[in-house]
Amino acid sequence: MKRYISTVIAAAMLCGLCSCGDKTSDSDSTAPTTKAATTSASTTAEVTDAAATTATAAAATTAATAAAASTPAAPPIELDYSPEGADLSAFHYNEDGAVVFDKPVEEQSDATLMAAAQALFQSAYKVNTPFAMGSFPYDIDTNGESVTKTDYFGKESTYFLIKDERITSIDDIIADYRKVFSDKYNYNIIIDTCFTEEGGRIYCTSGGRGSDIEYVGSEITGYNGTDGDEMKFTVCNHYDGTQWGGSTADYDHDFTMVNDADGVWRAGVFIQPD
Repeated sequence: MKRYISTVIAAAMLCGLCSCGDKTSDSDSTAPTTKAATTSASTTAEVTDAAATTATAAAATTAATAAAASTPAAPPIELDYSPEGADLSAFHYNEDGAVVFDKPVEEQSDATLMAAAQALFQSAYKVNTPFAMGSFPYDIDTNGESVTKTDYFGKESTYFLIKDERITSIDDIIADYRKVFSDKYNYNIIIDTCFTEEGGRIYCTSGGRGSDIEYVGSEITGYNGTDGDEMKFTVCNHYDGTQWGGSTADYDHDFTMVNDADGVWRAGVFIQPD
């Protein structure tokens, strides 16, 4: 009997030991699941952040592309006359044709300053010529609506309606002109000569002039120093009258560049070549 009881007790103890080896606590069984869920949430957040970053970058790229497309490209620098030794990388045209320096102006050689003046003179000539030499700077119909009135010089002139929708006042014309010409100098005589406003509409006339000598080009031949916000130069206008039995001719004039408040250099003293 004692041997039987001992055997039962031993069996019970062996069973207990086996059960203890197989038992796993609740906390041990749920921990891996909790860690996996945390890792999954973290991964999801990282993916979301990455997607947001990509979307933001894409939006920025799209905005930059749109801005670049809406901004007119600056015209290239192409000089009719280029001073020897000039550094053409020291400046550029802005989108309006005025000059902006990319390197400190005070560090530039005379040749580089003359090259910048050459670029600005050519731009100013291009802008001013339609006003002064018998063409029209805006879209008009010479067979369309017109008015006749006494012009700035007391002469009867015909003014034609400007069809350009951007032009709704004389101020719009002045703003166009000031893109290349500094407001330090008064150019209203040209505006007053070529344009008039009637009944809230803007009309344009020709400032035409004739000549028996051909204008060949203008060359900046000298840098004459700086006075405050203005650089001074000598420009030589070249002419050729040989096809009318005449001769060639050169005439010197003053030309200045003005550093306006926005840091852009625009034409100051400017004499239109005939």
